[in-house]
Amino acid sequence: MLTHELNRTHLGQGMDICWHNEQEVVVDEEQYFEMCACKTGCLTRIVARLAAIVTGQPERVERALARYAEDMAIAFQISDDILDIENTLDRAGEFGKEFGNDIREGKKTLMVIHTAEVAPPADVARLEEILWAADNDESDILEAIEIMQAAGSVKYARGRAHDLAARARSHLDGLDLESGPEDNLREFSRFVVERRA
Repeated sequence: MLTHELNRTHLGQGMDICWHNEQEVVVDEEQYFEMCACKTGCLTRIVARLAAIVTGQPERVERALARYAEDMAIAFQISDDILDIENTLDRAGEFGKEFGNDIREGKKTLMVIHTAEVAPPADVARLEEILWAADNDESDILEAIEIMQAAGSVKYARGRAHDLAARARSHLDGLDLESGPEDNLREFSRFVVERRA
């Protein structure tokens, strides 16, 4: 199990690096979710599956907990990308290296992918130019955020994160887990999409 999951981690990291080395946004939402499921989801799946294994849970419970962990991890990754944008806007005018990191690094987040799918071609080209640049100043970062906001991509990503968190909770239905641990898992899936830091 560990070998399988760690292999998936490397696959996800490789996908992320490959996309980072492309100037154009060529990835779609389904591919992005698969990358997150591999890269971010692996660690949460390992914890969930190990907990099920060491407590002697049936295989169906292990599989359901793994699905919970994967959906919750993807929701976490999307929310983390949104926080990068929101923290940048909160601190506009007093920039530091810790703000606008995803844009500075040229990451193909869900917000970028959605923008590439729905925004006017000129806006997409400008966003790709900013993401591909070796160095960006504050105005470039804010322009990229403005392009994504105009496309409705921040709102769209937040909605997808909440959908995934709800789907994660649905995997717990009918498992007959102890009420305390189950409540904690359900609450944690809400926390990852509602946190502000």
